[in-house]
Amino acid sequence: MKKLLVAYLYKDSIKDFMGYHKHLTHIKKLSVLYSHLKYLKHYYKKRSKLKIKNKKKFQLTSDIKKIDLEKNIIFCIKNRTNSINSPSITKQKKHYKKLYGNTPDIEVYLLKNCSSYGRSSCISGNYKAYSNTLYHSEVGVHDLKNPILYQFNSYSKKEITLYFKEDSFIKKSNVTFIHLLNEHSGNYFHWLYEITPKILLLNKLVKKNEEYCLLIDKGIPQQFFTIIDLCIEFPYKLHKVSHFERFTCSKLIYCTDLWTSLDNTKNISDIQKDFFVDQYAVRLVRSRIIKDQQKKPSRKIYLDRKKGRLRHLLNNSDVTSYLTLNGFEILYPEEHCFKQQVDIFSNARIIIGVSGAAFSNLVFMQENTHAIIFSPDTVGANYYIFQPLADVAKVNLTHILTKRREETPSVHSSATIDISQIKELLETIDKENRN
Repeated sequence: MKKLLVAYLYKDSIKDFMGYHKHLTHIKKLSVLYSHLKYLKHYYKKRSKLKIKNKKKFQLTSDIKKIDLEKNIIFCIKNRTNSINSPSITKQKKHYKKLYGNTPDIEVYLLKNCSSYGRSSCISGNYKAYSNTLYHSEVGVHDLKNPILYQFNSYSKKEITLYFKEDSFIKKSNVTFIHLLNEHSGNYFHWLYEITPKILLLNKLVKKNEEYCLLIDKGIPQQFFTIIDLCIEFPYKLHKVSHFERFTCSKLIYCTDLWTSLDNTKNISDIQKDFFVDQYAVRLVRSRIIKDQQKKPSRKIYLDRKKGRLRHLLNNSDVTSYLTLNGFEILYPEEHCFKQQVDIFSNARIIIGVSGAAFSNLVFMQENTHAIIFSPDTVGANYYIFQPLADVAKVNLTHILTKRREETPSVHSSATIDISQIKELLETIDKENRN
């Protein structure tokens, strides 16, 4: 029955899925797989309502060299390694180790007559498509980031159908487009550490006397344009690609992923496979944004979240009352522009808050300062996500685990925090500062 359901929802052959099923033995509960399939079925219906009928089948390739396009390599870094220190968690139930391993080769190519897709890092030629994210995604384990855009015909054979509503082509041969499209281009963390490092690399590689146009997703937050301006030193124009648009141009510069970013929010995460944040990428961002930090950090800040946001803290009023009495400022990060957020973090001695994109700014803090994150106590939680930022900035990062309101594997559920643990940790920090 389970295999029939999978075959129906994925529009895949039963034989093909049975061949792939051996890779799913680590999924203990059928409910996890079933919820994932319901999620996809919802998007199939949504795709139908949006009347997205244009489609084309491709063979996914794991190597951009194999894509069927005319191409020239511009830049390459091979044999890269990466490390992440073990996270510090109060009253932790298990041991977390330091991670060390390889990160992908960085390759920059000039591609001819290449197609790109809105809200996706995927590119395609005539019959083959390249996407590091899609190629390494596993059914029932990873959440597909843009299921309206693509559908796997076969996970085992890596055959995929790409959907699009608009199909545009720009023939200008004198303009070179730079690919900055991404499934999570609207997310602050992903923009800073997936897309911005590519911008910084490309800034050094482009020829200053040519005409360039940045290919970006339509609807990205305004503050991301500020980051672009801070990173790019050559004249450029912008071309915005809509969510359901396929865009083809004569010349496209494409930089491969500096690290792998797979969504795994409901299962035990394999950090080195799913979300192994690259310290090299983080250093590129910090060195560009932070120039001089002579002022001694003194501010104590609590990053509050407005009602209705994910990971809502049920006893938030008690937390804010306690922290206010202890000299903390209460701030809402979304009310501040990028430059203001950089200033806030670079002048903070202690920053506390619920785990979220605002802690992407942790890398701008000064050495030996403290960051305290309220993190969910669930199998899907990734306590390593902000650790590379703390490692690069030499910040003391500690997690206090929240208690979920209900039994759910989701990292986004509402929860409470033990204020006594906050008090104990702050007293320890104050004692260290006095000594």
